[in-house]
Amino acid sequence: MTDLETRARERIRVLKEEIEFLEDFLRNAAKAAALLGGGAVGPAIDYGRPQEAVGEPVDSSAEEAHSSPPSKKTRVTDNPRPAVLIPAVIDILRQNGSPMSRRELHEALSARGLVVKGSDPIKALGTILWRAGDDLVQLEGFGYWPKSDQYRRANYAGTLFQGTTDGTAIK
Repeated sequence: MTDLETRARERIRVLKEEIEFLEDFLRNAAKAAALLGGGAVGPAIDYGRPQEAVGEPVDSSAEEAHSSPPSKKTRVTDNPRPAVLIPAVIDILRQNGSPMSRRELHEALSARGLVVKGSDPIKALGTILWRAGDDLVQLEGFGYWPKSDQYRRANYAGTLFQGTTDGTAIK
């Protein structure tokens, strides 16, 4: 087994542990919410894997019939899907040639017609970018940058170049 395979298998193991931890957390949170709300704990919820349709509008007509009074905060569901947004962010960063802040990225995305909405759109974009940890990295003091690309001014080698002495990609 090569070093790259070993690292990949270790990463998979760590991610599986994180998923298990988060699923346990969600189950416990659901139980706590039921207890605090005065209701009985319902059946265990299978959260499964994230769905592809994240970010699409929800049909609220069916939901309104069974919902409680509206809360003060509502979740924006018509934001661009991460599958569309993240490649656009990477393209913008590569065209710019240097890392960018959330605000700069929000402006550049909006110019392309990809508008992130919410009570604090910059914070909402930051959350989306943070969740794209496999594709983006935040270089302290510089901004967001494609994780696979090197950026010498920040002494960042990029993930494709880690572990080599000559700057070539690991094979």
